[in-house]
Amino acid sequence: MKYLLIFPCLIILSCSSEVSPKKSPPKQSKPSAPVKNTPKKATALESVKSWLKLMDEEKYSESWDHASPLFKKEGPREEWVGNIKSIRDALGKMVKRTKESEMPLTNPSNAPPGKYVRFTFKTSFSKNDAILEIVVVYLEDSGDWKGIGYFFNDVREVIKEEK
Repeated sequence: MKYLLIFPCLIILSCSSEVSPKKSPPKQSKPSAPVKNTPKKATALESVKSWLKLMDEEKYSESWDHASPLFKKEGPREEWVGNIKSIRDALGKMVKRTKESEMPLTNPSNAPPGKYVRFTFKTSFSKNDAILEIVVVYLEDSGDWKGIGYFFNDVREVIKEEK
């Protein structure tokens, strides 16, 4: 069974192999006073795991709330909830998820400028044990990583297509 892209926001991100060269960190000046009680921002991976957890717990409307405004421009909440619910119902409960890759991208073509990270997971669900999930997150001006793309396919279909 092959699944289509869900909200293919910035599809170029899921296909791009461009990786930005690492730059030397800028020189840091000494802070004038220590900052107290500043909440730590989640890493890109932590944000992806939180977003996927909402979907795994069938909190689809909440997953919409935690998505990037770039993602939300692709369609209304009701469309997202209906699409993801029907596909996740067909897959069953998530059983196991293993991160396969992580690819940072900066200013990819055909996308708003900024920092992105594309994660690929091999995921087993109760009704299909060979799903390849791709999640793309975008670094918002607030410093928060937010989901902008959720794609998946049956791994067996990907292998067939490659042969």
